[in-house]
Amino acid sequence: MTAELQHTLAKSAGFSGTSLHTGEKVTLKLQPAPVDHGIKFKRKDLADEPTIDANVANLKTVERATTIGEGAVRVHTVEHVLSALSAMGVDNAIIEMDA
Repeated sequence: MTAELQHTLAKSAGFSGTSLHTGEKVTLKLQPAPVDHGIKFKRKDLADEPTIDANVANLKTVERATTIGEGAVRVHTVEHVLSALSAMGVDNAIIEMDA
């Protein structure tokens, strides 16, 4: 997709709360990203802050929630934030989380 047709966020936005399935406290921060970056989840709570591309190749489970992962790193219930970004036409974003 050409740069002119891609969209990111105008500024950062953050949320804090309790994870639906794990009950853990979590803070999620949506960050703008450059052209051709795609949407990536960044685990700020883990060593080296690994990132996971939000694409079907990284799909791990879909039972009761959509989980993506790379290696041993997982992100659960991604469908809600991905749906919101898709509805807004966002192609490039970094989704940082601390749990």
